[in-house]
Amino acid sequence: MEGRAIYVTVRWQQRIIGIINVYAPNLPAMRTLFWRQLADGLPIADAWILAGDFNMTLHTEDKVGGTHTMVQGSM
Repeated sequence: MEGRAIYVTVRWQQRIIGIINVYAPNLPAMRTLFWRQLADGLPIADAWILAGDFNMTLHTEDKVGGTHTMVQGSM
């Protein structure tokens, strides 16, 4: 999915380290496809550092357009 991930690999102390920044799709089906394509397309590295916008929320209140009320003890 072009434009949704960028990565670099660097050699550091005899190891190859990958650093990747992602902008995952918001729709669950597209997000699943994105992660599969990403896992299949990345080069082999000893370790990866993953950062970015994963477009996943734990609670509805965390989403834009979710509830606007605070539940006591939710923070």
